[in-house]
Amino acid sequence: MSLTAAGLSFAYPGGQLLIDGLDLAVPEGSSAAIMAPSGIGKSTLLAVLGGLRHPSTGFVRIAADDINQGVMRPSNRPAVAWVFQSMHLLLGRSALDNVALAGMPRGIVRAEAERLARIELSRFGVDALADRAVRSLSGGQRQRVALARAAVADPLAVLADEPTANLDRTNALAVADVLVNQFSRASVVVATHDTGVARLASVTYVLRDGQLHTVEP
Repeated sequence: MSLTAAGLSFAYPGGQLLIDGLDLAVPEGSSAAIMAPSGIGKSTLLAVLGGLRHPSTGFVRIAADDINQGVMRPSNRPAVAWVFQSMHLLLGRSALDNVALAGMPRGIVRAEAERLARIELSRFGVDALADRAVRSLSGGQRQRVALARAAVADPLAVLADEPTANLDRTNALAVADVLVNQFSRASVVVATHDTGVARLASVTYVLRDGQLHTVEP
């Protein structure tokens, strides 16, 4: 399974094309970093890839389903999990609660959701913080909790929008490393302006003139 985009174009009403006939393929277990300065269209591209905005032309498929049509085959695996710069965690709840709550829509009971949450917190290196309120955690710790929250849902694709922008250099690279290496059953796409973060991905692109251009290692 993979995330695939073909012939993708998008423009806001009355605006210029931000995405112009773009193609992208990210296989399961692989990752792609997309680099560009602010305002060029990285976040817009992620929104189209994740089905939040409809393309002007082209399509996005995750596995065999056209995500822009909003018709996905029945599954307890969500199509997309999002990881944002601002994280959107419940600050007054524990790390365990934040992750477990994301697993419950899969139809599992609370006890099982907590068991899976502890597994994911351990995988992302923050299991010792499971019972601490998120507001007491550092930025790097919070972002690892956010990654565990994305992972517990077992998504087909993970879309991360500047997930390390608010972190110091050490934490940024550490978080990026687990992001691109710990989702073995998902296609991962990371929008970033950080070359160090981008180099950790399987492939790096620069978004320029509405097209993706491969950056050679």
